[in-house]
Amino acid sequence: MCSRRLCVLTHETSRIFWESRYLSRHLAEHWKRFGVEVLIAHGPVEAVEADIGLLHVDTTLVEPAYVECMRRFPIALNARVVDISKRSFSRQLLKKGDSYTGRVVVKTNDNYGGIPDANIDVQRSNISEPLAFGERPWRHRRVIEPINYPIFDSISDVPPGVWRNPRLIVEKLLSEQDEEGNYLLRFWYFLGDKEVCELCTATRPIVKGKTIFRRELFQGVPEELRKIRAELGFDFGKFDYAIVNGKPVLYDINRTPNFGTIRQELFSESRIEAFARGIDAF
Repeated sequence: MCSRRLCVLTHETSRIFWESRYLSRHLAEHWKRFGVEVLIAHGPVEAVEADIGLLHVDTTLVEPAYVECMRRFPIALNARVVDISKRSFSRQLLKKGDSYTGRVVVKTNDNYGGIPDANIDVQRSNISEPLAFGERPWRHRRVIEPINYPIFDSISDVPPGVWRNPRLIVEKLLSEQDEEGNYLLRFWYFLGDKEVCELCTATRPIVKGKTIFRRELFQGVPEELRKIRAELGFDFGKFDYAIVNGKPVLYDINRTPNFGTIRQELFSESRIEAFARGIDAF
């Protein structure tokens, strides 16, 4: 790769990029070794001229100032990915009164239980109270710990306050299971033409964190998901999905995926380095 300058545009309240668990931080370390000058802009006012801009704002909706800022860059990665709310992509959404008879799950419309967005509002002092998990009436609830998204046996069991709360959604609980009855969740990480896939196995339908007892790599992503990626304009990110009745079910889309110690060990440094070469596609 010839020497280029890359500007990572983060949210103005986020000052932890080089100490964070973001996958992009690991990639940036490799990009620097490839000869790329990597600069971090904490909000549009800090943006600098660069050959490539990466929109790395950890919020559900991207504010207009950030969208406008991305237009400065000759190559603007993820510039179209301005809305990752579940209503923007989910095909499992239910409405009150639907005739669906299976189990359902209540989630926040905002990404990751609504926690990143709520934290930003706290920092900006738009709200004065700390985050409260499960303590408020359903119609006023803003955040839910993702590992504890509530599951109900039927749509009729969903509390009335959920339907009155625009911050919440109700989805069909469509799960992939193995022959032993364990629950499976697939992660597809991509950057340009490079990709890595992780399969997680857990004993609970919400496959997250400590519920996972096995992780392994696999190959092969459904063509339908590749089309959705192209439609949504993702250059870099992660999709969470499962295969149910032979078809992909997309649970989550993310422009700022995290990448903790466990995944570092699973992926290996050499595989992460090869993945980072996806920047050469732009």
